[in-house]
Amino acid sequence: MHGAMHQVKVHTDHANLLFWKNPGDHNRRVVRWHSDLMDYDFQLVHISGKKNGRVDALSRCPDYDQGEDDNKQLVVLPSKFFSQVLACIAGSEEANPNNKEEWACYRDGVDPWDFQSMQDLVEKDQQENKESQERLRKWTNTHQLTKLNLIWWKDNWIVVAGDNDLKRGVIHSFHNKPSAGHLGISNTYRLARCDTWWPNMKQDIKQYVKGCATCQASKVNTGPLKPAMIPITPEHVLPFQTIAMDFITKLPKSGKYDTILTITDHDCSKAAIFIPCQEAISAEEVAKLMLKYLYPQFGVPKKIISD
Repeated sequence: MHGAMHQVKVHTDHANLLFWKNPGDHNRRVVRWHSDLMDYDFQLVHISGKKNGRVDALSRCPDYDQGEDDNKQLVVLPSKFFSQVLACIAGSEEANPNNKEEWACYRDGVDPWDFQSMQDLVEKDQQENKESQERLRKWTNTHQLTKLNLIWWKDNWIVVAGDNDLKRGVIHSFHNKPSAGHLGISNTYRLARCDTWWPNMKQDIKQYVKGCATCQASKVNTGPLKPAMIPITPEHVLPFQTIAMDFITKLPKSGKYDTILTITDHDCSKAAIFIPCQEAISAEEVAKLMLKYLYPQFGVPKKIISD
């Protein structure tokens, strides 16, 4: 019926459709239906059920499929909707989730390919770094280390004996990689402990996670800070010695400008200077605008308040 060359006439005994003939206040779902129906050219002809017996008998035919098996064994997202690129793992071109042994190489939150590269660095450090070899010699009896195929292990964990840079690299692979997702201290330690070991490992991971800029920026503040009891009060007699700066952005473009830089006197006059600029303005360009519009009249401000 969509895009038909002529008007389509629909005969129906559905009396409830008569309700929509009258104006009324409707929700957004009905409004969307109304918008969709405007694309169709049709005419509804209402016929009561008593006068439409033949059609009514057809709709009640007893041998019609009742739809009892419609949703059995239904695949909502067939395989054609998924990319066929499988994940790369160490020692294999691809990792098939249906291959349990191969897929077992994946550990939660760790990219095996990245870990394999890191493991190569750890093994190379053990074999070539004299300082690491000296540390391993001291740890052998204290921590019950074992040597297998020229590589030192503690139980099933490879020993990281390198300097702090190597340890940070190992922690980075378990914490910063997209597959890891910047987990907390305990979860990062749990993942790293599955494959690596060194003395004071948890303390090093704790310090690393606490110093992670991404984690600190997205950390939820469970104890919101209260505003200061004493607000910023005027300190200077002359105007524009303490100023507040901010940008008014996303404005309709006027010539080449789409932003306004506001400079407000925070002390005595509360006056404001409005300077047109562009949203992509740099710090150097802001300084030039202040030198042009603020400095000639008021000099250099003693305090700048800005977010």
